[in-house]
Amino acid sequence: MADSYDVIIVGAGNGGLIAACALSQMGLRTLLLEKHNLPGGCAASFVRGRFEFEASLHNLPYVGPGAENGDIGMLFKRFGVERKFYPIPESLHFIVDGPEPFEFKAGVGREAFARAAEAVCPGAAEAFERFTAMCDDLNRGLAALSAARGRPDPDAMAREHPNYYRLASSTVDEMFEALELPELLRDILSVFALYQCGDTSKIDAARFMLMTDSFITEGASQTDLRSFGLSTALANSARRFGCDIWYNCEVSKICTDGGAVSGVQLSDGRKICAKRVVCNIMPHLVYGRLLDPAATPVMELKKANARTLGARAFCVFLGLDRDWRELGFRDYATFINSSIKNAEIIRNGGSRESNGDMSVNVLNAVVPDASPAGTCIVYLTAMFNGDAFADVTPDNYTEIKEAYAERLIARAERVLGVDIRNHIEEIVISTPVTYARYLGTPQGAVFGYSPEDWDGMMSRNMGEQAEKTVPGLYFAGGHGARLSGFSPSYMSGFMTAMRVAGEMRGGAPA
Repeated sequence: MADSYDVIIVGAGNGGLIAACALSQMGLRTLLLEKHNLPGGCAASFVRGRFEFEASLHNLPYVGPGAENGDIGMLFKRFGVERKFYPIPESLHFIVDGPEPFEFKAGVGREAFARAAEAVCPGAAEAFERFTAMCDDLNRGLAALSAARGRPDPDAMAREHPNYYRLASSTVDEMFEALELPELLRDILSVFALYQCGDTSKIDAARFMLMTDSFITEGASQTDLRSFGLSTALANSARRFGCDIWYNCEVSKICTDGGAVSGVQLSDGRKICAKRVVCNIMPHLVYGRLLDPAATPVMELKKANARTLGARAFCVFLGLDRDWRELGFRDYATFINSSIKNAEIIRNGGSRESNGDMSVNVLNAVVPDASPAGTCIVYLTAMFNGDAFADVTPDNYTEIKEAYAERLIARAERVLGVDIRNHIEEIVISTPVTYARYLGTPQGAVFGYSPEDWDGMMSRNMGEQAEKTVPGLYFAGGHGARLSGFSPSYMSGFMTAMRVAGEMRGGAPA
């Protein structure tokens, strides 16, 4: 075991794993530390009886057929990660279970989505073309920014790609208004924001458009061995490139010397030296627990405190003793919402009492051999944008979580016309308390920080390198500049690695 490295990475989540692969592949002596005994963080799986449950991955965009197309597919290929991906046939499916019932379902591809939208909203197809044209314009601006390699000409960008700047500083609702989209089309597209429990009056238009257009145009996939297969494959790749990975090693302190990073101290007292530390954990935890307050820039504390925690999750993992089609399921993924209005959905997501919305995922509908023949795996996931379990005590925790799980199961059965309760062989319930204990995040937040109009992907990316944090300290993962989700976390890890390597080699940030 070495006691000195070029770079130490804290946390083997998606961002940390990709950063470990990239930095090691470039020849830097890299150490990856993980407090648990397995890699992945939320990108993991667990076994109960005959079933291996996926802990968090519902869909993975940017991989393409054969994992050879798309940014994330190219990263996997670069690092030698070979997994089988199963395409998800729908780009969006949701049911409004409320006073005015409504269902929308669209296949993958812009034409398929336009046809589905036109069928329920005459005139939507033409308006949708304006939306996709703006998405294309945004992508051209991003390509120009990438080609500039961190040194864009602001005047040229403003002249040649004016919509890039407009979208970077606009909310989703403002973008909808500027494009004059019909109200129903706005409501339909807004459902994509629920992947991040996003408020369309606050989240930035650019990030939303990139995500939404990807789901519509290219679709998403599921992987064969759950996300844990991806995590272990990335960990194996990092090791092949020379990275040291230490499991069951919790960092208790990030050490500094003269105001700059000098290494880390482990919970058993060992000290490991490095002048650069990449944290795949939330800044709240770094600044609140790991770093000497005297070494933390005041503006970093203010920024962290100004941000709002991202979504908290409640998930019911079900192993059922019948084939999914026999039980009456028809689709892989379905949102069940109480309203079609984003503002109302977000408002209801603040507490257990008001929130009965969920996503229903039937894993076997996409991955045929996900469980033994004649069985299926189903996930019911509810997202909260507030501290929905603040009133729970050790005495009533089990009763409350089981009652809420029963409520979700009953609603899924009624809305989808399926039989769940009579066929439960295995059931596991995770709550925000579960994620808080496992991840260590405040209130069990699983999506980093909630994007705001002042704190979206574009503003974070454009301001990241100008902000002055502790010299030698970097962040990667779902709380970073790319925002939350599997794909953004992977890309965040890669971009952070490029930045670290560029600065170590004496050049400008990559």
